[in-house]
Amino acid sequence: MKWQFYYKAYGDPKLLGEVLFLAFKRINNYSDQYPIDVAGHGPHWGIRKILVQPLEKRKQFELVDEIFPSNAIEEYNVYDIKIQYSYPRKGKKGYATQDYYRVSIHYNPEEQILLFDFVRRRGLGRTSPMFILSLLEEKITEIAYEREEYRDVAIARLTVC
Repeated sequence: MKWQFYYKAYGDPKLLGEVLFLAFKRINNYSDQYPIDVAGHGPHWGIRKILVQPLEKRKQFELVDEIFPSNAIEEYNVYDIKIQYSYPRKGKKGYATQDYYRVSIHYNPEEQILLFDFVRRRGLGRTSPMFILSLLEEKITEIAYEREEYRDVAIARLTVC
């Protein structure tokens, strides 16, 4: 299954690529409580954990924080996202499953439009790509408040009719 989301980008494209990279990095290892549906039973409260990895695995995702390539928005434009779900059952490890997404980012500099292309590679899609994008928006805002050089960088969701 495939989803596409359009965003208007504001700010310098070089800085936009850096902020997107840092936002995906912050989403990595995000976890929260999540109601997990189990066949034949009602939902059980468990843990949802999101793991993000750039497709370009030669780059050290954890180590890149200050020195970015000259065109980060093109070099870091594909990410693999794995979402793990689990809940404890009677004190033991219980039900566990995963969803896999691949997100590609395309940037049109003339119109300043970002396209996020999500493809579900495996799993039932318990977590919507919109949830991941809302986390991404939140992390971009956090980064802009924390670092002065990124204050002019922002994205806004576009409604496509």
